[in-house]
Amino acid sequence: MRVRVSPQQSLVATAIVFSLVTMFVTSFLYLFSQTPKLTRPFAPGETALGGFENPKDRSMRISGLVAQLRETPADLPLLLRVAELHMTVGEWGMAEEFLKKGISLDPQDVRCRHLLAACQFSSGRPDLAAGTYVALLSVKDDPLALFYLASIYKYHLGRQGDAQELFQLLLTKPDMDEDLAQAALQELESGINIRSSP
Repeated sequence: MRVRVSPQQSLVATAIVFSLVTMFVTSFLYLFSQTPKLTRPFAPGETALGGFENPKDRSMRISGLVAQLRETPADLPLLLRVAELHMTVGEWGMAEEFLKKGISLDPQDVRCRHLLAACQFSSGRPDLAAGTYVALLSVKDDPLALFYLASIYKYHLGRQGDAQELFQLLLTKPDMDEDLAQAALQELESGINIRSSP
């Protein structure tokens, strides 16, 4: 038995299929166009997709990148990649070595300094991380670095007054990221000083 489809029914079916495909494609593009604002760091070994990388694969990848660095030691993006791979598994000291080399190659590179401060903080040295953020801020006016510095002062170094000044300064920045401004405002309103290190 053959079912006859009228031209109107065919047109409606085509419109429905087209709408579904369009919704899928735009949803997919929207999902991958979003950049995270204030997110948690990855756990050691965790990948961006939430799984964990095989240590043998990571070691082989690092070895290959280090071999490339021997040929092109001034390749800053490659230095950063090697440092990031070490950071994903909590090898802070190794990551720091590559980041310091990167800073010596380009003292103006903000990303190297952010990652170096993250290594120092993650390895239990908030005082060094604060110093790295101060150095970063002398190179570039970076609101995220200002927020992190204020947070380290407030929660780890017991410098409540300095932290409040920096959070207030952050709120005066033009074109401030909305999430970052809201986080700074919450920090100012909380007024809580938690010192986790002696």
